[in-house]
Amino acid sequence: QLNVAREKIGKALQQNPRDLTVQLAAGLVYERLQDKREAEKHFRQALRADARNPEAQNALGAFHCRNKEYSKGVDMFLTAARNPLYRTPEVAYTNAGVCARSAGKLEKAEQYLRQALVIRSDYPETFVQLAGVTHDRGNNLQARAFVERYLAIAPATADMLLLGHQIEVALNDR
Repeated sequence: QLNVAREKIGKALQQNPRDLTVQLAAGLVYERLQDKREAEKHFRQALRADARNPEAQNALGAFHCRNKEYSKGVDMFLTAARNPLYRTPEVAYTNAGVCARSAGKLEKAEQYLRQALVIRSDYPETFVQLAGVTHDRGNNLQARAFVERYLAIAPATADMLLLGHQIEVALNDR
C-alpha cells in the first residue's frame, strides 16, 4: 500500500522533519516508489539529523549498494562498522562484504566478512556470505566448512541447501 505509506510519511515529515527515524522511513518509502533522488535525499537528511548514527550510515550504505554505487556503499558500511555507538558492527561488516561481492571484489568481500566473524563468531548471515564468496573464489573445501558452520547454528534454507549442493558438485562429491 505505497499510496498510504506516502501519505503517512508526508504527514510525519510535516510534523517531524528533523527526526532521523522519519527521514529513514521516508527514504525507504521513496525507494519503493522508485524515486531514487527523493529516497537518497531523505537518507542523507537522516544523516544530517545525526551524522554519527550508525543505523543511518548503514541505511545509506544499503541504498548505495542497491543502486550499484558499490564503493560509496562499502564506505558507508565501514563507517558504520567502525562507529563505537553501533551495537551490531558485524551486520555492517557483513553488508560491506555483500556489497563488495556484488561489485566483483571477492578478496575484499572475504576480508570484510572475516572481520564480521571476529566480532561475532555465530552470525549466520556471515556464514552464508562467506560460503558463497569462497565458492566463487574456487575454494570449495572452505566453502563447505562455512555451510557446515551455518547449519550448526541455523535452520537450513533452500538457498543454503542449493549452495551446499553446488559446492559438493564442484568438489565431485556425490
